[in-house]
Amino acid sequence: MNDCSYFPQCRGCTHWDKPYAEQQALKIQNLRDLIVQHELPHCEIEFLSCGESQLRHRVDFTVQYDEVTQKHIFGFYNQNKQLLDIQKCLQMAPSLQSIYSEFTSLPFFYKGDIPIKKGSVRLRVSPHGQKGCWLDFSNVEIKELLDDQILLQKLLDSDFFVEIGQKGKSLIRLNGNLKLADPQPRSWFQTYDRYGQPISMQGLISDFTQPSWESASLLVQITNQWLHEFSKNQTSTILEFGSGLGQFTLSFLKSGHRVTACEVDQSSSQNLSLHAAHLGLSDRLQIHVADFHRKSIVDTMPIQQTDSSIYEWAFVNPARSGLKKFTEQVIASSADYIIYVSCYPQSMATDIQQLSSCYDLIDLKIVDQFPQTDHYESVALLKRQHHGFKE
Repeated sequence: MNDCSYFPQCRGCTHWDKPYAEQQALKIQNLRDLIVQHELPHCEIEFLSCGESQLRHRVDFTVQYDEVTQKHIFGFYNQNKQLLDIQKCLQMAPSLQSIYSEFTSLPFFYKGDIPIKKGSVRLRVSPHGQKGCWLDFSNVEIKELLDDQILLQKLLDSDFFVEIGQKGKSLIRLNGNLKLADPQPRSWFQTYDRYGQPISMQGLISDFTQPSWESASLLVQITNQWLHEFSKNQTSTILEFGSGLGQFTLSFLKSGHRVTACEVDQSSSQNLSLHAAHLGLSDRLQIHVADFHRKSIVDTMPIQQTDSSIYEWAFVNPARSGLKKFTEQVIASSADYIIYVSCYPQSMATDIQQLSSCYDLIDLKIVDQFPQTDHYESVALLKRQHHGFKE
């Protein structure tokens, strides 16, 4: 594997100096230590990998004008919080690296010689090769770019789809001028059914997804295998917390399961609903939008859908902070099984410890979607202890 010329200055990766087998052992040991620290029962940990590098299909970085060199820097921060000028990142898939190189070659000026001072950028490449960029600059500089038009025209002429600002407004041409229109969801990501066939996902460039659809494939493969192995019937009822754009939801629906999806973000839920309808899956999907960390399931769903006896599975995919008090609602669902997906094993271990009064941890896996770093995705399967519930 190639050496990274920015290591160890760039703080994005910490393990370029370690053989991949050693990285694997370190991550397994880290998760095993957390299991012991939280007094959870011993569980064998399976390690799954898509590769050692070049997995990412999206990248977030900073653009900043350097007054000394009078050039723009595009890249990531080092340990001293100084921006490194990154020309090639070995974490990017080749298709993403290509559009990154194209994007960073453009002049970030307006009115001829006034530079964009600083801003955040996300680039995406879609499964079909479409190029997308999300520009999160100050309102003043967004207005100047729209008035000047040169940089934005170059992006459109280069076949980039462009979103601007926190609301993800879409950049369009209208009567020869550039305008900001309502957000326009497109197929920027994909998930998979239980047979490994791709399912496109509608969303915005600025929406959250896994960094790679290759790692997404492994994650849905694991969850679908558990559903197939442990469900009483070919179709199950699933209560899902944190459905987002539907990486897991659409896969479950395609496999014939019924899903009640609970999500905080209204926009993501709308895109999930529209895409499920497009795929003819709406009859098996119910979506509820609320802050489930503050409101109970009973307060936000019709009474017939809060009947705990109808859910065989609970599926949770929380943010880094974990479930926190929401573990009480997961327990209240009385699901036979819980699948827990997490990018932050510390909070996952804390949550599983709280769930252990009613559930046993029976399977645990690592999906290494962040190679060359100390981060990883964990997937846990828990089984209900029937004696732990009041019947």
